[in-house]
This record gives sequence, C-alpha cells and structure tokens, in this order.
Amino acid sequence: MSELKFPFPFQLEPYPIQQQFMEEFYKTVKTGGIGLFESPTGTGKSLSIICAIIKYLEDQNNPTEIEEIQPKNEQPSWVQEFTQKQKISEKKDLLEKQRSVEKKQRDLLFERINQYRKTGYISDQNFPDPKINPITNSKKKRKQSPLDLDQNQEQSPSNNETQNSDPFLLNDTLPTQFSTQNQFDASEIQKDFETENEDIPIIKNQILYCSRTHSQLSQFVNEVKKTTFGNQFFLVVLASRSFMCINSKIRDLNDPILISQKCHELISKSKTKKQRDEDKKEAFSVLTKRSRQRTRSRKSQTTSHLTNHGCPFYDKQKINYFRDEILASPMTVEELVEKGHEIGVCPYYSSRNAIKSSHLVILPYNSLLHSSTRENLGIELTDRVVILDESHNIIETINSLHSVVISYWHAVFGYKQLNNYYWKYKNKLKPMHQIKIQEILQFIKRILRCFNNKSEENENQNENENENIELFPEQQKIQELLENGIPTEKNILEIYSLNDFLFDQIQMDNMNPFELLSYFRQSEITKKVQSFCVNQYSKEKQFLVVQNFGLNQVESFIESLTNTSQNCRILITRSNKKSNSSIKFLLLNPESYFEPIINQTKATFFVGGTIKPFEDFQSQLFPNYDQTKIHTLSCGHVIPPRNIMATCLKCGIKYQDMKLTFEKRNDPGLIEDLGETLLRILVPVPFGAVCFFPSYSYQKIVLKNWKQKGIFKEIEKVKKIFIETKKTNESEKTLEKYREWIDNKNGALLLCVVGGKMSEGINFTDNYARLVIMIGMPYPNPKDPEIIEKIRFWDQKKMDHIKINQEKTNVSNASSGKDYYDNLCMRAVNQSIGRSIRHKNDYAVIMLIDSRYSLQNIQKKLPSWISQSFLVFENVDNTVQEIDRFFQEKRNF
Repeated sequence: MSELKFPFPFQLEPYPIQQQFMEEFYKTVKTGGIGLFESPTGTGKSLSIICAIIKYLEDQNNPTEIEEIQPKNEQPSWVQEFTQKQKISEKKDLLEKQRSVEKKQRDLLFERINQYRKTGYISDQNFPDPKINPITNSKKKRKQSPLDLDQNQEQSPSNNETQNSDPFLLNDTLPTQFSTQNQFDASEIQKDFETENEDIPIIKNQILYCSRTHSQLSQFVNEVKKTTFGNQFFLVVLASRSFMCINSKIRDLNDPILISQKCHELISKSKTKKQRDEDKKEAFSVLTKRSRQRTRSRKSQTTSHLTNHGCPFYDKQKINYFRDEILASPMTVEELVEKGHEIGVCPYYSSRNAIKSSHLVILPYNSLLHSSTRENLGIELTDRVVILDESHNIIETINSLHSVVISYWHAVFGYKQLNNYYWKYKNKLKPMHQIKIQEILQFIKRILRCFNNKSEENENQNENENENIELFPEQQKIQELLENGIPTEKNILEIYSLNDFLFDQIQMDNMNPFELLSYFRQSEITKKVQSFCVNQYSKEKQFLVVQNFGLNQVESFIESLTNTSQNCRILITRSNKKSNSSIKFLLLNPESYFEPIINQTKATFFVGGTIKPFEDFQSQLFPNYDQTKIHTLSCGHVIPPRNIMATCLKCGIKYQDMKLTFEKRNDPGLIEDLGETLLRILVPVPFGAVCFFPSYSYQKIVLKNWKQKGIFKEIEKVKKIFIETKKTNESEKTLEKYREWIDNKNGALLLCVVGGKMSEGINFTDNYARLVIMIGMPYPNPKDPEIIEKIRFWDQKKMDHIKINQEKTNVSNASSGKDYYDNLCMRAVNQSIGRSIRHKNDYAVIMLIDSRYSLQNIQKKLPSWISQSFLVFENVDNTVQEIDRFFQEKRNF
C-alpha cells in the first residue's frame, strides 16, 4: 500500500499521517467494511478524504481487473477452464456495454457543461428533448415526474384533485388493508420530488459525505475546490428548504413546517392568469442586472414556461439548466442560493435533481440518519460509501432523532384539531377514513388519560375540561400554556417498558400502531389537517397554529411505538400543573436505526478529530459486525512532540486529592483552592488561556465563590476574564472581544462550558489558546432518570452477552453501564481539549485538573497524540515550573 499515489494538490507531498490516512481509507473502501478514523484537527483530514475519494473513483471508472469466477470443483479441468473463460468474457461484454451507455450519457452532459463553462449559460438548442432517449434517439414512454411536464401546458390536476375540489379533503384511493410490518417500502412514503431523467448518467458508486452543520459542509466543498475533483467528477450539496428557498412569499414564513407546506402547495396547484402575472413580476424582480439583460433577449422563450406551477422559481427546463450548472462546478449552499437568485430558479429542487448524477453527495447528518427523510430525498444506500465526519456525537444524534416527547398540550391540541377536521368533512369522507380518524382520536384520548389521576371521577372531569380548551389561543395564552413550570414535589416520574405502557397504561390491545402509522403515511392526514388548520387563520396567526399543531407529534409518537420493547423506555411525567406533564419515548439502543446503513453500504466511515473511545461505536451501533472488517486508525499530530505538553494535575495548593466528583466539587474550600491553583498556573502562560467547566451551573457556583473570596480580582490582575453564557449572541460577542484583546498582545482567560458553543466548532489557534484547562470530569448528572435507565440497559446487555458467550474468552464487544457513562464524559473532554493545536507550528499546554485523569483506563480514552506524552503532576509548584520551562523554550526557539 505504501506505493499508492494520490492526487494531492499544489504539487506538494502530503504529511506522513496524511499518506497513512489516505492509504487506510482507500484500503477500507476497496475491501468494504467499517472505518473508525481519528485524525486531529489541523492535520489536513478533509483534504486526505477528498484525495482518497478521487483515487477510488478513478479506479472505479478504469477497472484493471475482473473478479475471478470460481467454477464448481467436481467438473473436469477443461470444463472448469472453458466455463471460467466464458463467464469472464460475458462479464467483460456486460461491463463494456454499461461503460458505453454511461459514456454517451456523460458526453451529452459534459457537452452542455462545457458550453456553460465557455458562455456562462446553457442554450435551449443544446438541451435534449426530455421525451427522447439519448442513447437510442427514440421516443420512449417513462414514468411521469414533476419535472416531466409539457412546457406549454398547465399542470393537469390528478384524478383525486379532479374528484375533490377541496385541497384539504383526504384522497379516496387507499388500500383496504394497511401494512403491519415495521419496515415500510419506499412506495409507502409519498415522495414530494422524483427525478427520472434519462439524459444524464446515473452514478452507482456514489460517495455520501455527511457532517453536522451547513458551515462544515461548505468548508468541505471549499476544500474540494482545491483539488482536481471538479474536473473529473460531479458533486452536489443538499440542504433544507429553510436554507435554500428563494421565494420571498415562502421564506418569510420563518418556520420549517410552514415553509415545507407552502412549497408543496405552490408547486402542486395550477394558478389563475392574474396570479401567474403577479408571479412573473416577482420572478423577474429578483434577477440580477446581468440576468435581466439575458432574460429580455430571451423573453418570448422564457416566459412561456416560467410559471407553469404556483411557484415562479419552479420550472422544469430551468431546473435542469441549473442542475447542469451545479454539476459543472462545485458549489457551496451559499453559492447555490446566490446563483438561484441570479437566474431565478429554485436551488432546492435543482440540487435534488442532481443527486443521481453526482459522484459525491454532501448532506447534513439528519438527512441520512432519518429513514423517511433519506427516502424522500431519493438517497440510495446500496453499494454506496458513507462518510460521517465530525462523528463524535453521532450516537447522541441518532438517539435524539428517534426520541419523542408528547406533552399534555400536544395531545390536547392534536385531538381538537383532528376532531374539528373530522366534523368539517365527515359527510365527504369515505368510511375507511372515518374509521381510522376515530381510531386516532381514541388513541389520543388514551394518551390524555395517562396525565390524569386514576379515579374515574377525575378522568371524566379532565375529559370535560379538555373539551373547553380553545383551539388556537392568543400568543400570550399560548406561552402561558406551553411554558415549563418549575418542578415541584408533586411531579411524579414513572418509567415503563414499551409493552407495559401499551397494554397497562393506554390499553392498546385492540389497536395496531403499525397500521396506524401506515395510515398516517399513506393518507398524509397530518399534512391535510395542518393545511386545513393554517388556512383558517390570518397570516399573522399561522405561525401560532404551527407552534401548537399537535398531530405531527402524535404521528411521531405512534412511529416510536413500533420499536422493539427491549430497546426503549417510556417516561411519564405527571404533574399537578398540566403544562408540565409529558410522555417521552426514550431510545436506549440506536443499533436498529443504524443497521440499514451498515448492511446496505459498501463501506461506512466514522471520521473526526476526536472520536475515541472507539468501542462505544462498536458496542452501540454495530455489535454483531464482523470484527475482521472493522478498520481503526488513530493518527498522530503534525506537530512535533515538543510542541505539546499534556498533563494531569492531581492536587491543589491545599487539597492533596483534587477529585471533583458530584459529591465533593461544591465544597467551598475545594473551590477556593481551585481558584488559587488556577491563579498560580496562569502566571507563566503567555497570551490566551481557555478554561472549560463541566456545566453552566457549576461555572456559576465557582465564579460566585471566587468573587466573594477576592480570587476573581486576583486572576484579572494576571489575565482579563471573559465568560461564555448560554445565549448564542452574547457568546459570539464575548469570543470576538476575547480575540480582539489577544490580538492587542494582552493576556486573557476565557471561561467556557463543555457542550457549549465554544467547545465545538470554534478554533483557538496560536495565541488564542496557549493553555487549555479542563476542570473536573464532565460526567452527566448520575441522578438523571434517563442516564440511570441507560446505565441499567447497558449493564444488562453486558450480562446477556457474557451468558451467551460463556465458553468464549473475548467478550470485549459488549460495553457495561460504566463504560457507557465513562465514554459520554471522555468524548466531551476530547472534543473540548481538541480546540487548540491547529497547525504544525502551533504549540500549547493541555491541563486536566482532576485526580481521576491519572487512572490508566481513563488515559486510554484520550487521543493518541495526547496520551503518548501524558504527564501526571502531584505538586502545583512542579507543575508551574514545567509550564514555565515549556514556554521559555518556545520563546528561545
């Protein structure tokens, strides 16, 4: 593998760790399996990924060998040889035919793309007739999609729309029986957009790259632009309508649900001539000067198909134009939106139209991890390569996506809204719809009973009380209804298994959650009822309607009930104040939701700067996966060892055991000693120091003590103090002021919180973080009921695993509750301390203040570039001397 050459940009040689990363990545993607790759930030991780992708795609397009086909051993040797040659020949012929078709498709696309690169726009003459097969040049009937509309005709209404003029009425065409399976076919989920374009290539060996935020996706695209990727291959970036919509009428709604609903509404209905004329004016008003000049010269040609649909920016031919422009040159989300404004075309649907032709699809986590979203986008998993970057919190993301809370008011509003809809359309609804709606209403009533006292009297009283609630209260009243009151002793938390909840709490013996969920999806009743509710009120009140729309939460909760009982718990909070009452579906084991990704893809990568401990991914996401196909890599750093000093401080000035547990850390004497110790440590440190507290509440307690004892003022004599708060806007201003202070060659201390904005995504390069301090160990609250349940769950899993494997000596794949608890803490630690050291010439001291960091089992969970040179100090004076020596060497150097 050492002889592999990768297309590294700028004619530079990669760092040795980059070469190692690319080779291991390439090896994994070629052989298939799972990769757990840790590469510290600042080591060129993104560039390494891109160059390995280019190498893989180049090899896929130019295969040098065909997999050997083994004949049956019982055949004579000459028969085996003949069979082998025949099958290899047939496979070669098939590959040649496939390549020939793909080449013709690519040539057509490149022809249009090259013209765009020369002229800046693709001509109509160069765009093929969508009804003509580009390979055979013959017309062929194919499945109709929203983009396949005749440009000179209005969108014809569907059969259901013809029969039912009311857009809020449920469709008549539904199966007489609903699926009772847990897994649904993609056909069961109504996709709001499909592409069946035959004039563009369909890429089979796709790479799906995911990250947490759109800014991280844009950073990755900018790295792609530095390479040769755009000259050979295609990529597309996906984002939600909230980010990409350029229609001011939709975008100004400022709510994802309203935006999605209005988008569906506008692109699915015909418009009157007056409305089309108004839309034309709006469409042309957003074009740039250059676009207006081009439009005027093409006016007779363009206006005929500009507004075939309700949205003026949704047009088939122009969307295909924009698709080709997207494929012609890599674009970030921001560039897609800017270009969409410039040419007056929807970037959301144009980017979706480019998915099947892209070698690299870049999208947020949620779009891949949530099955319904993935299917609606048309994302295929079979034989794809999935890269989950910044994957340190992927487990929490899956758990969060599939954990559902339904509050008392969700249930009340859901019941009232669906009931109003039912009585409005009862005489028009088919019997099947009437039966199912009544079943859903009955389900919601049973949910409401969970919030009531057990006595029949209270139950009847509360049901009558629910009947008198206004459907849509005013904003002030809504805030009062939905606010979370202060928990009191009268709040009661009860925890149930899924089966106990279904059969004992809501008596769901005669209801099937799988059938209910199937009805929700096939009938799209949630969208219909929401549209009905929204359209009853003025634009000013529509946002309040969406905020208090309970039926979508009811649907999500029903979906959660289709899980297996052992993988979840139901938490019921009953309170004397009804607005505090809720039911939560708590997912304990994310394995079942991640299993389809692992099973269908060719290779799946977990990548990040700090993703240790690896065993957490193995035990929670793929515990039964073949261990021989799991590849791990923990890269060192590009900096020399002398540029990093990683330490554990076991004691303070007065306290010999600085063990900041939940039970001990609030001790006033310990907090005072912590402040005096910090003051001593800061003296030899130049410029900026960043200090992380385990929580906002503990930060508040510590600062209050330091101010009372005068320690706060003493620290400010050494370094000016800046404090991170929970408010995002204030934190951004604090960070800006901190950096400005450092830039003026002053010393400063930034007090942050683990899990806050400063602990993820913010880079403290060079003088911004010459010292990084972690105070204590950021374990979650051990008294949190959810944490307790998860610890119990993983302890039980460990015991079950040991029983099953009694005769086997290796049972390391199963994590205990303590492992789970430790890993939650250490992932947060690694992410926070990884904020420093951003390039090969950077240097810093990393100090962990808590005696527990001296334990070997904890040190093993640190990144290798820290643990390999980790020092443990038992004396503050020695610690200060070593820090002073470290920075003295850097000044001399």
